[in-house]
Amino acid sequence: MSVPAQVQTLLSQGRLQQAEQLLELLLQATPGDSDLWRARGQVALSQGKLELALSASRRATELNALSGPAWTQLGGLEQAVGRLDLAERALQRACRIDHGPANLTRLAGVLRQIGRVDEAFDLLRQARVAKPVHPAAWTLAGEIALQREHWLEAEELLREALSHEPDRALTHLKLGQALREQGQLEQACEALDRAWSLDRHLYAAMAEGLHLRRKLNRWDDLTQRSAELQATVQMCIPGVLPMAFLNETDDPQAQLLCARTQAEGVLRKLRREFPDGLAPASRVFPERPRVAFISNGYGNERTGQPCVGLFEHLPTDRPVILLYATAGDNHSPLRERLRKVTDGLHDVSGWRPERIARHMIEQQVDILVDLRGWSDGGSPEAMALRPAPVQISWLGYPGSTGAPWIDYLIADRSTIPDAERAGYSEHIVRLPFCFQPTDIEAHPGAAKKRRDYGLPGSGMLYACFNSRHKISPEIWAGWMEILREVPDSLLWLLTQPGLEQADQRLRDAATAVGIDSERLHFLPRQPHADYLSALRTADLYLDTWPYGAHATAADALMVGTPILTLPGRSYASRAASSQLHTLGLDELIADSFQRYTDLAILIGMSSDLMADLHGKLAARRATSRLFDMRSYALDFCAAIDQIWKRYRNQQPPADLDFPAH
Repeated sequence: MSVPAQVQTLLSQGRLQQAEQLLELLLQATPGDSDLWRARGQVALSQGKLELALSASRRATELNALSGPAWTQLGGLEQAVGRLDLAERALQRACRIDHGPANLTRLAGVLRQIGRVDEAFDLLRQARVAKPVHPAAWTLAGEIALQREHWLEAEELLREALSHEPDRALTHLKLGQALREQGQLEQACEALDRAWSLDRHLYAAMAEGLHLRRKLNRWDDLTQRSAELQATVQMCIPGVLPMAFLNETDDPQAQLLCARTQAEGVLRKLRREFPDGLAPASRVFPERPRVAFISNGYGNERTGQPCVGLFEHLPTDRPVILLYATAGDNHSPLRERLRKVTDGLHDVSGWRPERIARHMIEQQVDILVDLRGWSDGGSPEAMALRPAPVQISWLGYPGSTGAPWIDYLIADRSTIPDAERAGYSEHIVRLPFCFQPTDIEAHPGAAKKRRDYGLPGSGMLYACFNSRHKISPEIWAGWMEILREVPDSLLWLLTQPGLEQADQRLRDAATAVGIDSERLHFLPRQPHADYLSALRTADLYLDTWPYGAHATAADALMVGTPILTLPGRSYASRAASSQLHTLGLDELIADSFQRYTDLAILIGMSSDLMADLHGKLAARRATSRLFDMRSYALDFCAAIDQIWKRYRNQQPPADLDFPAH
């Protein structure tokens, strides 16, 4: 018999307890009815009773092995609890009975989770052929194309999905991501705004949309949106990306709360898929550990340059160094340098997190260093599977991960002062000097004159080549005051394709406060050597707030350009001040917005003062520990050695503070 109409009515009305009671009575009378057991599973699922829902659904398939809906329901439940092999088996049975697009799409979703994306994509093609007007198949195919980094294909699939179901918020979110990756930033922002307007509970759309608005300098309703995002974080609502949240506040404890919420979401997912975790094989731990570093950035300057600056100067008795690359080989000279100075570079691009973790277990990794954290291209699920006995966050994510799978965070006394210690869940390793290494082998290209960049030949040249999302309205207001007070001064910013309208917004913002927009200049992205050469041309580098320069600050100082910074409370805001402090140039560390603008004006109005700063920087670069990578490598190895000794001696992780020497 089919499910009685009265039960269906109670289900549709959400009267679950009454539906449960009625089904119990009906099952007492006809315990062999498959449809009643299936309905019992539906009610239990709605009540959050997953195990009861599973047992009822299994009973439905036992009583009627030819019931497609029963197998479909069982497959969905097995997927929900993370038993993907059983979910696949059930949905394969469902597809043999009903090879329609709905079942094909459900099975494709499970195969995608397992990591068999090619099979999933083929099933979705079959589903679209069988029923072209099936938005779920188009959407899931678009998500898989995103996962494969086939951005244009993803856009086409998602647009087709929206042509059939124009008000599906999640599809607009995914379309925004596909457009963003293609550099179509304005259109991406519109798609994310549309997603947020359709579903006010889709917090990822709100967070990603706000981050993109900052990148596009769309400041019209930034204050309200930021306040709403911060309130969302305080309520521990998942979906807010911690990396994007670094722009919204310099309060480390608020950033920690955001990161913890994200970490809890990762753990919930993994507990369903791997309830027993990944048990590493028993082994003897060596005196010299095997240290692995995982990142997607071994071919680019932001991650690769600092790392190679360390690895090329490691002592001969160093630990074994392994690299795990989650992005494919771009055949860059930088990646080749890294390959030469380490003990193995494993290309794990496209691998599922558990495959990466199992490989690390097989390689007997002792200490795993996460170079990305919550940054784009991070590997939180692989890290959360705990493939190494000791796990560290360093360099790529400037804040607390809030993750219980991270034991240590490498910093220094400037980036995490004692007053802000409560904002970090990890045990803090404070290196004796700046936490960040530098590639001292990177050299500027041929020297150029201002006119080569389209700049006027005279006038104080302030520069900021930080990523555009770091330029807050607050710091912009300070820059406009500086330009107003320093006659003929110029502001030089970095730009890229997709930011044309953003550049115009900044010109308009300058004009609105009485600053000639011709005093703003924009440098397109350059090869690294040419970018360093451009940095050397500037008179003074202006840092941003509340998310400041990190590797860019080191680049500026290395080529001889002083940087003026305004440290806040957060790690993200204090990297440049750490570097300046190591150099002994504390006079360039402002303690307030007013002091920041006053100093920039004072330097811009005094050629003698500017010359003195350039002279001090030139003298100290040669002797400072900031650019002494051999000493940095020894300090880093000493920290790793102490961390590993604690583990081998069965001591728990602890804060480690290495004094200056």
